Amino acid sequence: MFRPMARKAAVELAREWFSHAEEGNADGMADLLADDATFHAETIRGQRFRGRESIERFLAESGFEARGYSYTAVDFEYAVVTVSLRRRLPGHGLADSTLAMVFKGEGDEIVCMDAFPSADAAFASLARD
Repeated sequence: MFRPMARKAAVELAREWFSHAEEGNADGMADLLADDATFHAETIRGQRFRGRESIERFLAESGFEARGYSYTAVDFEYAVVTVSLRRRLPGHGLADSTLAMVFKGEGDEIVCMDAFPSADAAFASLARD
């Protein structure tokens, strides 16, 4: 019997991904990423990560805690999520910042994530595509 591939809107995938992040469920986050997913972090010295394992390793080592989200569905395939972040500094201090992430979904997986310094920059990146 033919079964169509499951499809989830990018905004739904982003919500699930951050829900797993809040729970500290790294496996749940990873399960939503395509094996060959990409993550470009313009806001973090332009770093690029390719593949689920590379992205997982970076996120585990980053020390970021995400709080407060604003989700915007651009269309079925793309979503922009504005995130408030808190990072523990080596000298035991904290640094707070805000960034915006573009999520691209395909089927029931996240295939690409890009981080930008603002929602305006995130939306502008989609206008160029």
